Amino acid sequence: MDLSDELEKMAANAAHNRAGEQQASSQATVVRWQKLFRYSHSKAWEMIEQHRSNYCRESVSYEHWELVREEKEVQGYDREAYEHGLEIGWRKVKSSAATIDGNCVKQAARRQRYIVRLEKDLTPDLIRKISGWKGPLEVIDGRGQNGDERFCIVSSRIRQALLQQLPSEPTIVRIDEEEKYLSSESRYPTLGLDTTLPQFRPNNCEGPFLPAQDEYPVWCFFYGTLADSTVLTRHLSLTEDPKLYPASITGGLIGTRGGKYCALLDGRENGKVRGCAFQVMTKEHEDALRLYETGNYEVVRCAIEFDKRMVQGCTFRFVGEVDR
Repeated sequence: MDLSDELEKMAANAAHNRAGEQQASSQATVVRWQKLFRYSHSKAWEMIEQHRSNYCRESVSYEHWELVREEKEVQGYDREAYEHGLEIGWRKVKSSAATIDGNCVKQAARRQRYIVRLEKDLTPDLIRKISGWKGPLEVIDGRGQNGDERFCIVSSRIRQALLQQLPSEPTIVRIDEEEKYLSSESRYPTLGLDTTLPQFRPNNCEGPFLPAQDEYPVWCFFYGTLADSTVLTRHLSLTEDPKLYPASITGGLIGTRGGKYCALLDGRENGKVRGCAFQVMTKEHEDALRLYETGNYEVVRCAIEFDKRMVQGCTFRFVGEVDR
């Protein structure tokens, strides 16, 4: 590229920056980058500013953006985020910690669950045969468009096998539940921490990283509606009032969504959020909580302070867009 082309590109990027400057500085844009690129709040802010200040970056033309716009906006991208996605896709990840966290994201995707409607010619035995799955499958009863029906819960791997090998596409719906993947090799994910930074990377003396993925009982920090004992009792079908302890965590901040719902986000290191601590005793109760929070949230580690002690536990971080 000659000098005139380079100057033209810089001018176009500068003009694009001015046109979207207000948007890029908004909390909604920070949250968008957190969700799309798995950045912490501070990292997202830093990368947005870095992206906008790089006038020599490879930009996406308006013509290119219009071709992909409909598809990418459904996925949560705007033009700027799409541009950044292409940019980081061109670079090799050199940080071992970043590689670990990238693997965590892939593991979480593989843990996604789906509901398949069972039919006369689609039975659990056939699903096992097609997918090569040797273990039992969870079958539940429910109501569909045609009345009482049966459904099977499957993993993303089994879903992919069904889509590839069945002659006609089955009825498959993604279960909108909160994401959970707690790494055994790093602190990922932890509220308020960018676990790829040097000071937070694991060393040979650390571990185990707690809580573990399937550790029960586990302490959880609740805020918003789940901190209401009535809501918790009803949702978990408890036979007695839950034991909720006034508690606080650091590293977060509370935003709002839909004008009334609380949304926990990454905040400053000393940012304190108050709520309640509750000990989740079983995986079944945790699964119910994850379904309650839906896919707009993810399980993250945090230190919970209550009753004059500090415990390692979990809380629910919002990954959608908050109100401005």
